[in-house]
Amino acid sequence: MEKLENENKLEEVLDPASKPHRQSPEIDAQESQPEPVLRWKRLTHWLKVSTFTPEWLPSPLNHPIAGYIFALLVPLLSIILILLLKQIFLAFVFPALLISMSILVVAILWGTAPGLLATLWGTILFNLIVLSPRYPLSIHTFQNAFETCFLLVIGIIMSLVVSRIERVRAEAVAAHFEIEQLVTQLEAEKNALRQAQQLAMEQASEIEAIFEAMTDGVYVYDSQGQLVRMNAAAKTFSPLFGQSEYLARPFPKRISSFPVRDQYKQPLENSNLPLTRLLRGEILTGLHTADTLLLQQNGTDILLNISGAPIWNKEDQIKGAVVVSRDVTELRNLELRTHEALEALLAMTQIIGHGFENSDGTKDETDEQKRLTAQEIARRMAQLTSHFLGCQRLSISIVDPDSEIIHPLAVVGLSAEQEQQWWKEQQQQESRLVDNPDRSIVQRLQANEVVLLDMTQSRWNSYPNPYAIRTMLIAPMSIRGRLVGFLTLDHGGAEHEYNSEELELAGAAASMVATLIERDQLLRQQRELLASNQQMSELIALAHDAIIVRTPTSIITSWNQGAERLYGWAAQEAIGQVSHELLQTHFPHSREVNDNLLRLHGQWEGHLTYSRRDGTQVIVESRQVLLRDESGQPSAILEINRDITERENIQREREEARANALALRESNRRMDEFLGIVSHELRTPLTTIKGNVQLAKFRLRASLREVPANMDDLRNILEEVQMMLDRAERQANVQNRMVSDLLDISRLQADKLELRLVPCDLAALVLETVEDQRSTTLKRALYLEMPEGETAPVIADPERIGQVLSNFITNALKYSQEGCPVFVQLKKGENMVCVSVKDEGPGLTPTEQEQVWDRFSQVEGIKRQRGSSVGLGLGLYISRAIIEQHQGQIGVESTKGEGSMFWFTLPLADPGDNSVL
Repeated sequence: MEKLENENKLEEVLDPASKPHRQSPEIDAQESQPEPVLRWKRLTHWLKVSTFTPEWLPSPLNHPIAGYIFALLVPLLSIILILLLKQIFLAFVFPALLISMSILVVAILWGTAPGLLATLWGTILFNLIVLSPRYPLSIHTFQNAFETCFLLVIGIIMSLVVSRIERVRAEAVAAHFEIEQLVTQLEAEKNALRQAQQLAMEQASEIEAIFEAMTDGVYVYDSQGQLVRMNAAAKTFSPLFGQSEYLARPFPKRISSFPVRDQYKQPLENSNLPLTRLLRGEILTGLHTADTLLLQQNGTDILLNISGAPIWNKEDQIKGAVVVSRDVTELRNLELRTHEALEALLAMTQIIGHGFENSDGTKDETDEQKRLTAQEIARRMAQLTSHFLGCQRLSISIVDPDSEIIHPLAVVGLSAEQEQQWWKEQQQQESRLVDNPDRSIVQRLQANEVVLLDMTQSRWNSYPNPYAIRTMLIAPMSIRGRLVGFLTLDHGGAEHEYNSEELELAGAAASMVATLIERDQLLRQQRELLASNQQMSELIALAHDAIIVRTPTSIITSWNQGAERLYGWAAQEAIGQVSHELLQTHFPHSREVNDNLLRLHGQWEGHLTYSRRDGTQVIVESRQVLLRDESGQPSAILEINRDITERENIQREREEARANALALRESNRRMDEFLGIVSHELRTPLTTIKGNVQLAKFRLRASLREVPANMDDLRNILEEVQMMLDRAERQANVQNRMVSDLLDISRLQADKLELRLVPCDLAALVLETVEDQRSTTLKRALYLEMPEGETAPVIADPERIGQVLSNFITNALKYSQEGCPVFVQLKKGENMVCVSVKDEGPGLTPTEQEQVWDRFSQVEGIKRQRGSSVGLGLGLYISRAIIEQHQGQIGVESTKGEGSMFWFTLPLADPGDNSVL
């Protein structure tokens, strides 16, 4: 095939007219090139496609490069062979023949290009080695020139001719192969067609034979109701079907010859005729077949059961109909006779149905109603059985399966007084099977054997016999080998011998009654089961959980409303789908592991992740139970899924919050430890610095008093140094306060903030604190509103309460303009005393009012108007902790841009306690 492909390419190059002309951009570019270039490209392409390799050579010898290698080696081997032959045969005169043969071999095996290379290489070697033994390239003599040119020409001709021959041979082989394949294919298609035709003819013959052999009449009509074809059975319904004139009539005129009525002998309109309905598109099969009465020409009626279907064309249009008619006249007559013969049995069945209509298993139904219904059914069965058997009296009794107590159901054949007496006796005595004096009778009944008792024998004549029974027949009622009751019958005092047929008939009647009783029980249980299943179905449908039933291969067979709400697919969309493919289930390990656990343990519980219809993920708590059939084989899988996505998210968020809280608590603990250590470490150098500054100030004041009056320069220098010391002392106080705040924070977190609670006067404490602030801020207006002589007895730590009030006043002075006053007010109530500090600063928003009490909280965007900007944001946090430990309250009232009022309250001490003041 590779040779053939190469030769086809060569033919395309050498004969461009053989293929249709296709103009392309590449061809346009080639035509625009110079003619020598085009010729060189055509030559190289021709040499390339004219080169092939033998198919029988193994790899890598069948590579195209191998042809050129052999084109160099084969002539060389030929020259060596020529030299050997000339040494052996001195008169050897055909050296060019071996070179020509080597060129021929190369050309045959590898094509034109290697053949030309072998020709050129062989000619050079022949001239150098054979013609000129001293290896000069010499063609001086005519003989040398002739032999060289002859060898060169012969080699070129052989390369071209052999290559052409080989190409033609390859094409012939390929064509022969294709022809053989085509012939084989045509023969196969011809045989298949012949077989199909023969099969079609056989099937047509079979269909024709079946069509004609059918005992039912088959009619084929067109869309206009004209009869196209009918079988032999159809022609027997009426002799008119053999008359072409009758068949040519339109359908309404043809049908008028046969007055058509329904099964109730009511006339049928043309629109309700079976053929008309079929041509409208109806299908008459199964329960939808039509029974029609046709009046024949002899005056008799025949009842036909009509079935059929319309015939559709490719355009979904009705092009006709097929009608099948069956004469069911005799069948219906037989059914009528059977109906009349079994009228009593049908009446009994109706009574059973009526009994079930009364006994629906509801809670309002009493046991008495059930018993009466069962007695009515049993009495009707007793009457029918008595009629079948021709006996005078018959009773039906059932045996309780647990206690084996015998319960009477019905009795027939007695007078009203006798029946009343019989029921009274049965109610007074409660007998069991084991109470029978003859155990063999019970065993025979349990073995489903009919028992005959001759009451005239001495064995039984001693027993009371108020009804003058001569011979009693007892027929067992058994269900699946278990005795559930029995029939007792007799012919009164008349002498009667029971033959084998009567015994068998009595046994069959007992079996029938047992079957009817079992059916009665089963139907009752079925009704109860259906009601229970209906309730269960409603509960399943209303369940919030997704309840899915699937086969062992995960095909969904049930899909409740909970599953529709949870996953988004309706039941009709999900049923029939593979559950794990529809829901893209993510199993904890793998589906195979989950299925193996379910098969091993019969149930599985765990968490699964499903994909809803909208692509969102849902996590469910899944409970799966494997259901098995009676043989123990898996029949279904019940899966109940509860959506726990929100719970899982909440649990995840709760765990993250708990982890964050633990991390924050640990961070706060380490921060408190750090603050405690830092504050203790800073207080010692601050105390030293503050002491040294105060000592330097004291000595500086003493030095100022000793400076002579005429040394003003020295005095100015000392006063400037004193100002620097004052500033240093103030900064040390600031740092000391910050360290104190850090210590207080550490104590608060460790719940070790100690209060020295003593009776004190809050009014005096407020006055003292305000005076201290006034002494340090002489340029600010600080007003105190408090009734003169007012006292406010409290139990408090004066130092801590002063710290809170000082913090309020300091903040008010810091964040208000220098010309704005600050108001401190003490207001005494009935049980509480309130202290407030009001400023005219920038004010706080509601959010900021909540944040100012947090630890390290500083309101952004509010610029301090006085004092250092250094602060830790701990003052208000510590103040709130102090007031709360005093059982008081603390707060702020503020409006943005209108100032703020910070306040706290403390409970008043008992006025009768004189130790307070």
